[in-house]
Amino acid sequence: MQRFWSVLRLLTISQVMLWAAWGCFDAGSDARQTDAAVYASDVRDGESSRDSDEEDAATTDTTVAAEDTAHLDVRENDVALDVRAEDVCQPTAELCDGVDNDCDGEVDNGFLSGECTVGVGACQATGQYECIDDQTASCNATPGTPIDELCGDGIDNDCDGATDEDDAVDAPTWFADSDGDGFGDPSVSTIACEPPSGYVSDDTDCDDNDSAKYISVSGYVDSDGDGYTTGGVQTLCTDGTLPDGYLSSENAGDCDDTVAAVHPNADEMCGDGVDNDCDGRVDDSTAVDVKTWYIDCDGDGFSAGASGGRPSCTMPTASTGCGTSTATWTDVRPGGGNSTDCNDAVADAYPGQTAWFDQPMGPDPYAVQVEDWDYDCDGTIDYRWTNTGASCQQLNVGKQCTGTAGWVSNNLWGCGATGDYQICSSVGTNCALDSCSWYECDSSVVQRTQECQ
Repeated sequence: MQRFWSVLRLLTISQVMLWAAWGCFDAGSDARQTDAAVYASDVRDGESSRDSDEEDAATTDTTVAAEDTAHLDVRENDVALDVRAEDVCQPTAELCDGVDNDCDGEVDNGFLSGECTVGVGACQATGQYECIDDQTASCNATPGTPIDELCGDGIDNDCDGATDEDDAVDAPTWFADSDGDGFGDPSVSTIACEPPSGYVSDDTDCDDNDSAKYISVSGYVDSDGDGYTTGGVQTLCTDGTLPDGYLSSENAGDCDDTVAAVHPNADEMCGDGVDNDCDGRVDDSTAVDVKTWYIDCDGDGFSAGASGGRPSCTMPTASTGCGTSTATWTDVRPGGGNSTDCNDAVADAYPGQTAWFDQPMGPDPYAVQVEDWDYDCDGTIDYRWTNTGASCQQLNVGKQCTGTAGWVSNNLWGCGATGDYQICSSVGTNCALDSCSWYECDSSVVQRTQECQ
């Protein structure tokens, strides 16, 4: 019975409230409405309690519809309450419509409500949940517009839920540094806001497997170390310094990079068959030991003049400038009496001649001029035999011969002239005992032609 009264109380209060609110009374139901109102008042005042005797005496006829108490007819002490389904809150599935559809005293329960946020990162916005149809509550905030992700600001600029990720528009490129020398391999790279382990910003490592090699430098081969190259640059991977055998500048022109003495600034030398100064010529006239050759018409090794000298490591070919077949060249430079040929038409006449001659240089056999007899080119006539008044005599002591050979007369015979010339044959020896029993020194007189030079 307690359950019955609870149900009745609830239905009655609900019906009365509905009638009061909606004006649900019709014209023919005043008595019922009055009784119901009285009863409802009694129920509210707590007079619904009955003792067991009253409950036994009461005539109660309760009929409840099969589902949700669709129609409830209650009679008690001739008081009839007619509670109809259309007049009572009938629970249904709660909808998002501002109504307590399931009659639990709460509106829109089970649907999202209150403050809400939408979007992530820089796009996040705050609003309130509101119904957009019977089945859905949605946040009324509008998320911001994503922009390009940027590195280093700690903000999710592109609103994807992550910050400072590797696809940021300003993410730098990092390069692998396998050998740990601080220089990166340009062929192995990645893009990220922060450098991954083993990566650096540099991309110049030319050998990422050797920490001693990381910079590409240009070098020119100088194999012989003479400071000159054959030209042509090479790219080397080093620690920034060039190894031995390379130059930082081309300084080209070396025609033999295996010999240090051969390069464009070397001295050309005669007789070695090498183009020492790399000018394309071997043993040429620029050699430091080159000789100057002078025309020697008579072929005696001396020239009459210094003009027309020709520099060459070797004797030039025969010259026809003298008009003789004996013409040749000499490297003795004419200059002064000791090197200038005084008669370049006579091979016997030259400086330093030691031979003596009884014939003049010219065609005149009686010539007496200096130039006709100066075979040694010293500017004077030298006579071979100059003693005059020669005699042979006996020494009183030791019985030896003494005296000086020479011209019999006191005259000095000229070059090419012939005269008597006495010779003491026993000079320095004992005198011979002749038939007259005294000692004498023999002498002889010969015809001699004076020789000169």
